[in-house]
Amino acid sequence: MLAIERSLELYFTTSGDRSFHLSIPEAKSDLTASGVNTAMNEIIALNVFSAPGGVLAEKKSANLVTKETVEFTIV
Repeated sequence: MLAIERSLELYFTTSGDRSFHLSIPEAKSDLTASGVNTAMNEIIALNVFSAPGGVLAEKKSANLVTKETVEFTIV
């Protein structure tokens, strides 16, 4: 059996110049750079996450991570 898992990994820089990582499980496979960029802008603008290093200030990077698992039948 084949199982595919996707997660969207978002990286930001805080106002205190520290890194902040947000992982979103079950991400859609058809995400676009434009859509992710817009979502990251909204996350910063809404200021919904607080981090030890301050508020989210800048976008750093984003990755769509795909994990493929093949399960073997053992007899």
